[in-house]
Amino acid sequence: MIKAETEFTFHNVGEGLFYSANIKLSTSSFRFIYDCGSRQIKLIESAIIRFLHDIKNKEISLLILSHLHEDHVSGINELFSHFNIHDVILPYFSPIERLLIALRRLNLPNWYYQFLSDPVDFLIKKGAKRVIIIGGKKGGEGAIPPYEIPPSTENKSPSKINIERLPDDKNLEKLVRSNEENWEKYMSLGKLLIKSHNGFVIANGLWLFRFFNYKVGVQTLQTFERCLHGYRIDEKDLREVIRNKKSLKSLKECYNQIATSLNKDFNNTSLVVYHGPVGKVNAEHDIYCFPLGCLNFTYPYFDRFHENKFGQIFTGDISLKFRYNELINHFQNYLREVLIVQVPHHGARKNWNGNILNDFPNSKVWVVSAGCRNIYGHPSLHVIRDILFMRKRPLWVNELSYVQIRGFIKWQ
Repeated sequence: MIKAETEFTFHNVGEGLFYSANIKLSTSSFRFIYDCGSRQIKLIESAIIRFLHDIKNKEISLLILSHLHEDHVSGINELFSHFNIHDVILPYFSPIERLLIALRRLNLPNWYYQFLSDPVDFLIKKGAKRVIIIGGKKGGEGAIPPYEIPPSTENKSPSKINIERLPDDKNLEKLVRSNEENWEKYMSLGKLLIKSHNGFVIANGLWLFRFFNYKVGVQTLQTFERCLHGYRIDEKDLREVIRNKKSLKSLKECYNQIATSLNKDFNNTSLVVYHGPVGKVNAEHDIYCFPLGCLNFTYPYFDRFHENKFGQIFTGDISLKFRYNELINHFQNYLREVLIVQVPHHGARKNWNGNILNDFPNSKVWVVSAGCRNIYGHPSLHVIRDILFMRKRPLWVNELSYVQIRGFIKWQ
């Protein structure tokens, strides 16, 4: 029998998201992170320092970035300064899309614009051993239920994640080669891989990851490109423009012309992730939420779960009103495995679809990560009401409260 101690934490970073996980065996462990950011830089940096003090091993096997908005990535520079990170998985944004993201806010640290200018180069120079870009156009192909994959503790790969069942994305690779001449060297060295979401990843022979990323065509790009031509900006110069705050300021008017229509498209490029144990398991976990929240639906909370299912799904900022059926179809073999759900886009009503509460029938805990004093009205009381109506538990992670799940899993 294989047994692992587990710890999963939604860190208190306010308006943002920072989630860490550790699956610890007697001889090894697998630690991964999904997003590491906040609109409040001091909060995310403090959370990383607390995280650093809580662990002995400074190795992170996998970092997953849902998208490139600062409230989801503003802590990665600090993270790399304290940890050795092996693999990084993220979706693809073209240079012009990255320019649009840079123009959202012009008062962020310089390293963030360096990152947006060339994320692959930035991550590898910071120490990442390998970067994997996930693309996908049509979901739901090649899905294999977790119980068909036997658990194993054998790992002969230099990486703790096995990506053999994650197919190459030739169409996305062609696009990347045409847009990112700087990335050719990393592709030839095997440090950059372009993969499709139609497959899955196995970590340490015990933990399964399945991704969903639908590349959305941004119709407003044409308006933005016409404005850029007026400033005589050449596409070959976009990386330099992103790194130069003076150049960014001069282009702010171009951004303002299309700002209201951007969020829907860019949020739908978020990388959705299911993760959970392979095979048949028995799991026992304590779930804590403490100390206090901003509203009375989050308070010191404790519960204990004895489950033979322990899947979790993370949605980034995706909208559940866009290609929802395709998303559900993509994860159809895992829907009943899900116990914990990250509510999309900090609990925004415009991104919400109450059908998801029925489509994850065994889910019990729905976690919202949002700031107490955010200007967006997150989380929506409409969303919280829907969760409560279905007799599920909403937990709000904010500046004051965090959620931690600790326990063990036994593979039969």
